[in-house]
Amino acid sequence: MDNKRAFMVINIMMAGALAVLMVLAELVQTAGSNTSAAATSAAATTPLISFGGSGVLSYMPDTLTARVGEAVEWRGSLAEHPLISVDALWQRQASGGSFFYTFAKPGTYHYYCQFHGSPTGGMTGTVVVQ
Repeated sequence: MDNKRAFMVINIMMAGALAVLMVLAELVQTAGSNTSAAATSAAATTPLISFGGSGVLSYMPDTLTARVGEAVEWRGSLAEHPLISVDALWQRQASGGSFFYTFAKPGTYHYYCQFHGSPTGGMTGTVVVQ
């Protein structure tokens, strides 16, 4: 394997490890900050999809299950990873650090990063609404 390919493999492995650490850090932070039953309940009602940071080109989790009428939050740099709904549920989201969308009907909804994905691959994600 040449140096360029080895470097690419190492970068992909590091990005995957970083993605896992980001999810774990978010879980620890959420658990530590939810000191009351009300806070725990509120955190449980807003599903979170995180993305970006240090070259991570994926949504975590890449598939999320939500309930009808429940708001889902995407948290990350929308300027670096503009969020596009394949189903045209929302306009392109390209600024700020988070975006919320409330799903009104059951179904499977797909989205992607304008710069690093497409409707068919790359940095993509799915919300399954039941």
